[in-house]
Amino acid sequence: STRAALGTLVYQDDWGEFETRVVLQQLTGSDSLATAAALGWDGDRFAIFRTGGGDAVVWHTIWDDPPAAQRFATALSRAWERRSAPGRRWTVGQEDPGGRPGVRLIDAPDGWAGWRRPPAVEVGK
Repeated sequence: STRAALGTLVYQDDWGEFETRVVLQQLTGSDSLATAAALGWDGDRFAIFRTGGGDAVVWHTIWDDPPAAQRFATALSRAWERRSAPGRRWTVGQEDPGGRPGVRLIDAPDGWAGWRRPPAVEVGK
């Protein structure tokens, strides 16, 4: 099955608005940048899959409007770039699940099956 090819789902949850800001602060080292980038948060969900090549992380976020999604995507991309590691790749992209402005982060091993067809993660608020 497709789910099995993604690896074993070991954890899923949401960060919430406060934790999203804290994650951004830790990644960027800047309270003001994190606060600005987290404005307009409207929901999120992340999932961690255990694979033979290491863990894969998929994080979907929903935003109040496209400018808020763009601010978050830009800040997250710049911060995540510093975390890159050999044998892994990552991507931050904007999407519109159900017509709502969203951003999806994927960080996974190079050979992960989910790169071909990333898993959907149901986002709540």
